[in-house]
Amino acid sequence: MAILRVMRMIVVMVLALSGVSRAAECEWGARLCKPEHISTEACSLWIPVSWRNGAIEVQDLDPSVQAIMETLTDQPVDTHKNKFMGFPYYIRVDLLCGSKESSAKAMLDGLLTGLTPIVIVRFQESTHPTRLKLLRLEVELKTAPLSDSAPCGSKMCPFGWYAPMPIINGSVVYRLKVKSNGFGSQDVPEKSFTINVNGYVRATEKGKTETSFGNEIQDLEDMLRVGSPSRPLWAAVDHTPVLLLPGIPGLKAVLMTATEFQFTSLIEVNIESHWSGSLSCPQVEISSMIQEAISTESSLFVRHNQQLYRYLGNYSLLPLKVPPSDAWEQVLRSVCVSGLVPASVPHHGREYFYVSGGGLQSGTLHRAEVFDGDVTFTELVDSFGHTACEFLTSLCCDMNCESDKNCPSCQVRSAALYAQQNVTDIILVELLPQQDHKHSYILLTLDSDFHMGDPLPKFIPNEHKESSSVELKLNGMTFNPSTGILYIWGNTLICSYVLTWDVGQSFLFFRGFPLEQMIKYFTLSYDGKFAFVTEQEELWWGQERTDSVFRLRPSQGWHVFSSLQALKGPHSYSDDYSTLTVFYDSSKELQEVMYMVDFDGKGSIVKRKLPVPEILYYSHFAQAPHQAQYLQSYSHFTFLSACPFDWDYFEDLPHLERFNRLQWYLASPPIVTPPSGLHTTQSLAVYQGLLYHLLQLHGQNIMVFYQQNIRIYACNLLTHCNTFPWKGGGEKRGFPVQDIRDPNESSISRMWKDEVAYKDLYSYLAYISESSSGVIVDMEVFSHPDLSPTSTLPDRVYLDRTASFSFSLYLRAQQLTQEPMDKGDLNHIRLSVEVSDYRYLHVTLSRYVMLNHEGVLYKVTVMDRGMFQGQVFPGEWLLSFSVLVRIGNSEMRCFHQTDHGMVLKGLQSVPVSIGCPPGNQLVFDVSTTLQESVRLNKRNFSCVNPDPVTPCFYYDNLFYPFFLIQDLVLEKSWKFLGSFTFKVVGGGPYSKKNIREYSSEEVLRYNSLNYSSEEALVWALEGFLEDTHSFNLTKEGFVIMNGTWNNGIRWLCKKNSPCGDVVAQDATAPHFYFIIEVSNRDMDTSTYCDYTFRFEILVHALHISANRQLFNYLMALACILGVVVFYCMSPQFLITAIQNFKCHGHTHESNAPAGTPVIQLLEHRSE
Repeated sequence: MAILRVMRMIVVMVLALSGVSRAAECEWGARLCKPEHISTEACSLWIPVSWRNGAIEVQDLDPSVQAIMETLTDQPVDTHKNKFMGFPYYIRVDLLCGSKESSAKAMLDGLLTGLTPIVIVRFQESTHPTRLKLLRLEVELKTAPLSDSAPCGSKMCPFGWYAPMPIINGSVVYRLKVKSNGFGSQDVPEKSFTINVNGYVRATEKGKTETSFGNEIQDLEDMLRVGSPSRPLWAAVDHTPVLLLPGIPGLKAVLMTATEFQFTSLIEVNIESHWSGSLSCPQVEISSMIQEAISTESSLFVRHNQQLYRYLGNYSLLPLKVPPSDAWEQVLRSVCVSGLVPASVPHHGREYFYVSGGGLQSGTLHRAEVFDGDVTFTELVDSFGHTACEFLTSLCCDMNCESDKNCPSCQVRSAALYAQQNVTDIILVELLPQQDHKHSYILLTLDSDFHMGDPLPKFIPNEHKESSSVELKLNGMTFNPSTGILYIWGNTLICSYVLTWDVGQSFLFFRGFPLEQMIKYFTLSYDGKFAFVTEQEELWWGQERTDSVFRLRPSQGWHVFSSLQALKGPHSYSDDYSTLTVFYDSSKELQEVMYMVDFDGKGSIVKRKLPVPEILYYSHFAQAPHQAQYLQSYSHFTFLSACPFDWDYFEDLPHLERFNRLQWYLASPPIVTPPSGLHTTQSLAVYQGLLYHLLQLHGQNIMVFYQQNIRIYACNLLTHCNTFPWKGGGEKRGFPVQDIRDPNESSISRMWKDEVAYKDLYSYLAYISESSSGVIVDMEVFSHPDLSPTSTLPDRVYLDRTASFSFSLYLRAQQLTQEPMDKGDLNHIRLSVEVSDYRYLHVTLSRYVMLNHEGVLYKVTVMDRGMFQGQVFPGEWLLSFSVLVRIGNSEMRCFHQTDHGMVLKGLQSVPVSIGCPPGNQLVFDVSTTLQESVRLNKRNFSCVNPDPVTPCFYYDNLFYPFFLIQDLVLEKSWKFLGSFTFKVVGGGPYSKKNIREYSSEEVLRYNSLNYSSEEALVWALEGFLEDTHSFNLTKEGFVIMNGTWNNGIRWLCKKNSPCGDVVAQDATAPHFYFIIEVSNRDMDTSTYCDYTFRFEILVHALHISANRQLFNYLMALACILGVVVFYCMSPQFLITAIQNFKCHGHTHESNAPAGTPVIQLLEHRSE
């Protein structure tokens, strides 16, 4: 055993030495930069900036970029047709190598050897994106080197790598990943950052910014103390830009961060509270501390004593329904608040949390719902008005008690939200009997009434699943909606599968947790992992769908890990710290926030990653089995691996974009002509303008609109949402219409559409580095690449009706001996695929033994069963599930070292969303419709003055509409072959100014066959009026068409229709604008998608009504008769006039001048 200990210490020292070598390597550093003057200023990570939180504080675009873009007279940039703007910030990337000097040297070496960092920006879609449906979008930005000072006297000045920091509407959470381009003298691992929008700052009179809801405290050591207990961090997962951490002892303050604690500020909250309790709400404790806080996408909620306060941020990027707050507002004034319960996952565009009552209102529970910045509170009562405690106590008294004195008291412990389709509240209730002091816990569910399940066991079972003498005590609940697992925690950890509660509740107690401890708070990663902290500040960890938990700290693995870190020198993994909280960040990594004090007594807030696989590996290594061989000169030790495989590889993976719906753009800076290759602020401004133009074109593809009753408004991607019609400004339109353009054109192709004819010229100018401005715009540096299949599963899978996702997994067996393997040696390698709800997902698993390759190949197919009810708009009302890929006998046994550190293999969870995938839309195929109309009608009568935006069709021709399904992610389209209805929902004669939207009654009269007797039909399908039995109708009387037909539409314009009697205003024939609505809702069974959209067409040469035809006929006849009568009577009249002139001509003959016309003589004679 002594030799074994020595060997283990040698291994530890080897690992330590490798750790020291890694410490000398560099890592990426990234932060925002906002120069005061675009032409002269730059910023550095080593130079302090004006703001301390490192977040996005300015949400307005920079118009000064337009002037710089106008100087590019010989570049493929059209500043007359396009407007270019700039984003308020840049991203500065540096190499951090321990000191400023070593960092500068490493950056210079990297620049000279071709190193260029690449920044990947992911835009997180908003909680309620229906007003502006954002696709899942990533932009890969190549950085540009820029000197720190201008001018610079040395040959090579200190510099940094820069890229624009894009911001778009509907997104206030931004994930950044910095990686290398593969060149350079050292391989710098990629690193992730979070830079969000901080809507809780305001400008001061001096031009600086300050926190709007409180005052920042600079000296942390005066307010914080090492040794204070940790507390939970509550926020809406993946959607909260600003996090608040309460619980600062003796201070009405919170820790605020918009960068996931990369930069943290201590803010004293400006809450004016003079409340001292009442008879109905006595003060439990008198404290100035903020006890609890919950952060949502747009608002902050804090509990101070028994009062709840709310503060709404100033987010112009979000379409909020209420203005931002000027001060903290007390909400739920009539409720004595005793605690908050988070519901961390938003559902269907809404964020939730619970508020439990205290004092005389103990046992009450309110559900808070945050929607577009507005918050509403609903008391959870059944249809009889009973609360959960009233329901339970009355039920217990009726069943088991003879008098009210024996009725148990009740207390609501926690709550959770289950909202796959309808909102269901899960409430944990504790019953406290009056006589014996044994607690009992019951789970209630509330839809419209309370439903009670079986009581939880009163005693915790031991390792042998037998009841022990330890009484069950519970503190809270946490629910994962994608897996359907409910975690109930206290002095034990219990899980229950909610999706099976319709056949009865069952509970699983986790093994490994000591019964004498109490869990203080619990955190989920929502990708298969969880962690919790006990009252003794112990940190525990576990995996979903397993039955064991493991202690991370204190543990033997933690001791080895911290010792290895201590060998690297001063580091954040020292013992002199105080844990503030533990949480999972946006990368699903377990992070710990600490308060540390250095040797000079200066306090700081530090975030450090807790590498769970590495800590568990050291614990596993200390207990791993081994084989010893004692030879004459030395002893040989072999540590046997308990993992059944030594290599795994995913194969046959499809293109990820098809399933994860993540759209990807690549962008690079323009080329600069100076030989040094260093950019200028002008070239970076051009980079900003081009990126803005690309995102603006990307936003034009998004055809999702906000609908409120019958009013629908459009939202631009880069225009602030606070200028929208529902906020009192902006252009108001009664309905949206499709922007008529080629559906097959991508954002990239439209970016250079007007300049593609001169592409060769611009390429030649770029080749010879010819530019009057010193900046060369390369048309090839912006692209939308087709991503090749990867070796990893997508981070999320979206499935439409009966769609499937397939992949293969190869597992190579662990070679324990030198002898060749046979088929029996591979029987221990087994793979299982588990889904969270088999009612919606079906799995097919096939196993192939590959003896020559000493492994097993599994082919897996996950398919939708078609059980989703109804149809929804793309990306809305999705049902979330989870698929777990489990390799048998691999839990806590398979550790693999990768370039990103130690990873734990054997379990992998993939979220699956069922419904209409985001990024698909139905569009009007204008070009095909025009071509087919000419071909099938055998004539082409277009408008005299065609409109490039609105297609024009001849009234007497049959109208053959064609439609496409457009995939905005893949930038592909195909013919729509499903069933749909065709309705005229608006229109007007002569001009677009006369277009109006029809009411629902008018839509029925003008389109429905049920109202054909009113003589108001606008159109009819060719052949339908002669054979009505060959076509299907909806119950409203609309004709059901199909994309596989040639749907020839005949314009009727009956006399009572809006186009039935249109008078021509000039010599041209009358024309009419129609707004057409096409929808496959409730009739297309091939998809879950509700493709409803509207487009605008112009129909010319309309016929006039019969009455107006008769009137015009009679008027023309009268005119003709008048002319005929006039010409018929004219000869006799002239003869009579001449005769009278001859008889009396001597009287006035001398007075009439020569050559006087006869008519004038007659007029003179008549006088």
